[in-house]
Amino acid sequence: LSGDEGIEAGTLVDAVSEKGRYLGTGFYSPESKAILIRQGMEGNDIFRALSYEISMARADNGDFSREANANKAYCVSYILCKRSGVEPQKADSGFKPFDGSDTKTIRAELGKIRDEANNISSVIEKALEPKDKGAR
Repeated sequence: LSGDEGIEAGTLVDAVSEKGRYLGTGFYSPESKAILIRQGMEGNDIFRALSYEISMARADNGDFSREANANKAYCVSYILCKRSGVEPQKADSGFKPFDGSDTKTIRAELGKIRDEANNISSVIEKALEPKDKGAR
């Protein structure tokens, strides 16, 4: 893993594991406000992990719960992956983000998911634009 803000990679992995949190390929740490990504992965795996963890980080409004944001983060990551030509992560067999919700609630949640995916796409596009468009 790589991170910043004085976090040592091995130390964080151990700390995350001790707290019983799932680390997987990436992890957003609300304590340090950092996204950590496992080193040595292929580009598509990095994109999948980052798209998920960016969504998690953007959901942190001070009262962060990884569990409460997991379904939305998965859906946002799925959209971003599809748009970018990256095979999305397969959902767990028990994945039912709208189980028991009425149509109005589902429509509202899908709108929030779409908006979040659009916002993240916009930020990524701006970050990848050349800094000096007038230079040749």
